[in-house]
Amino acid sequence: MPRNKLKRFSETKKMAAIIEHTDAGAKATILEWINPGKKLVIELGCGSGEYALSLAEQNPTNQYIGIDIQGERLWYAGKTAEEKKLSNVLFLRTDITYLLDFFNKHSVDEIWLTFPDPQPKKRNEKKRLTAPFFLELYKTILKQEGIVHLKTDSKNLFIYTKEQLKLLKIKPLQKTTNIRRQKKDSALAITTYFENKKRAEGNNIRYLSWSFSQKTSPPSLFYKILRFFSRKHR
Repeated sequence: MPRNKLKRFSETKKMAAIIEHTDAGAKATILEWINPGKKLVIELGCGSGEYALSLAEQNPTNQYIGIDIQGERLWYAGKTAEEKKLSNVLFLRTDITYLLDFFNKHSVDEIWLTFPDPQPKKRNEKKRLTAPFFLELYKTILKQEGIVHLKTDSKNLFIYTKEQLKLLKIKPLQKTTNIRRQKKDSALAITTYFENKKRAEGNNIRYLSWSFSQKTSPPSLFYKILRFFSRKHR
């Protein structure tokens, strides 16, 4: 492993804005940081945290948690959070299938999926972040009127996600095949290095949002089964 990478891994362990899933009491640390009176938004597959950081700057009264498994990417996120003195953003290094280990049922207001790997091969369908398994996870941790936002340059993932929502009889709140038409929304106007690169290549940026609109909480038995399969899926 390159020396710089090892150095960054070491530094992330000392950054207050980064929590490692292997840290003792990691969930307790996160729950203590979360203020129930504030809006909680999480970004999955946040990479270097560009989106979560920008959202945190735009909305200082909300709280944001970026999640990614790549420690080197999170080094940039943690470093930027420290430099900008952002106290309303935190980063968690973990696999997304561990969500139920860190968030209580119906505790999250919004979830952002920003340019997730489209996993185009059929055999990798279950790895898509809008596959049925993940949709069940999101439904479990989201509040009743919680919202999921998908931003992607992948036409196939966009279509696949719409199909999954249709199977669940969920009507999208918003959808567009070209996000440039939605620039009035400050959250959608945020652009990352990856997004700018894709735009330069001539790709449209697609956006889809939805709510599961839960009327009742899932039965406790269902929740236990979901936790079991969450671990099996890892």
